[in-house]
Amino acid sequence: MIRKANNENIDEIAECLNDSDLYNNYWKDRNLTLKFIKDGISNDELFVFSSEKNNIIGFIRIDFNGMFSNFPLLRVLAVKSGHRNRGIGEKLLKYYQDLCFKNSDKVFLCVTDLNTNAQRFYGRNGFQKVGEFANLYKENINEYLMMKIFEG
Repeated sequence: MIRKANNENIDEIAECLNDSDLYNNYWKDRNLTLKFIKDGISNDELFVFSSEKNNIIGFIRIDFNGMFSNFPLLRVLAVKSGHRNRGIGEKLLKYYQDLCFKNSDKVFLCVTDLNTNAQRFYGRNGFQKVGEFANLYKENINEYLMMKIFEG
């Protein structure tokens, strides 16, 4: 089940993020992680995937006007390591697209050059690389901008 996150979910969302390459490559600071999560919740940008036992095992954060102040940008998609390759990421990505294609004909995301699995995943789901940012967040780590156009 996918639903909006709330403040009761902060610790479980942090666990998902801490279990990801994003944390290992970018964050490693609990205060930054918590700020990112709390901001996402307060801005209604954070959505969680819950297991049958109601445990959070994945989440997305969407900036609805994050790309050129006009198009939705998927800021994060994370799934706990023990639950990967089970379709949860695809469900979260589909949720992002279904939600955002209601008001936009294009959606965007960034993926690091280090995460080739994610690049393949997004490519299989119809996203195309449209740009590259060298050293955007960290030295020697590049980001690929990917876009998908609505094919109504």
